[in-house]
Amino acid sequence: MRICASTYGRPSMKPPEQLAAAAHTETDLFTAALRDLGRQLGVATAGAQPLRMHSSGFYLLPQEQIVVRLAEATDEHRVRWHTALQVTSWLTTRGFPTIEPAHPTVVNLDQMVVSLWRYLPEAASSADAPASALGVLLRQLHQLPDPPFVVPEARPLARLARVIVLDTARRVPVLSAADRAYLAERMVAAEAAYQELDFPLGRGLIHNDAHGGNLMANQRSPLGYVLGDWDGACWGPREIDLVPRGAPGNRFGATEDQRREFSRAYGYDLAQWQGWPVLRELRELHSMAAYLRTAPYKPAAQAQLRLRLDSLMHDDRTKRWTVIW
Repeated sequence: MRICASTYGRPSMKPPEQLAAAAHTETDLFTAALRDLGRQLGVATAGAQPLRMHSSGFYLLPQEQIVVRLAEATDEHRVRWHTALQVTSWLTTRGFPTIEPAHPTVVNLDQMVVSLWRYLPEAASSADAPASALGVLLRQLHQLPDPPFVVPEARPLARLARVIVLDTARRVPVLSAADRAYLAERMVAAEAAYQELDFPLGRGLIHNDAHGGNLMANQRSPLGYVLGDWDGACWGPREIDLVPRGAPGNRFGATEDQRREFSRAYGYDLAQWQGWPVLRELRELHSMAAYLRTAPYKPAAQAQLRLRLDSLMHDDRTKRWTVIW
């Protein structure tokens, strides 16, 4: 389907003073939550260093060598972070190269939920990781036995659907009514196509966000890298994990040579399966959820959201998508 983006107009922009106020309020909430965390767990939070801010905040506690992740106290965050802690704890016992929890459970504060992770000082950037490293890690993950606990079922567009509802309720929505109608039409078509697929690799525990940016350098790993960011882990078709690096037409600048290197390392070329375009479509739609969530107070996120939406509307694969932290 080829549709002109201008038909759908532009998203509403909040005034700069409102953007700044929202960002300041979020930082205040994170600071207060860190103080509460220190009192509740007895960890040293003085000198906490912000690492990145996306739809949640990441802080390094230098005295503890712990990374703290904070987000709004919602049922969604509690479930996702409980899953991440449960999965990584189990993977550690299996010897799988992963980040490791520094506290076994999600910590509930007044307005925030928190998870704690052992800090990995990266000697190398994940951008330097060969495509084969991710392929090998995913092959190892998919060869593990089923975990002895239940994880959520894969629902590729659930987060985007929830954030669209959230945005509609905002006083000044980011998406126009026409934007929402366009996305709804595309989401319905993609979901219907997904339900018709047969998956030759079967179903099991999947990472569900397996791209190179979630590799972290670690000299103790046989591959030199571990896999992080497990809050989307779920039970679903293994092909979902192959899409970010294994599907043709990468929007983030990965080359065809890198795609083939990844596929060789995993042992399966996703492009040989006729269902891959459906999974790529779902992945690209899903990728807008985090930017729609943060767009009202983060201009760079709003710009990236617009770029992605425009390129989908124009069926334009020449525009490079980038990750905004």
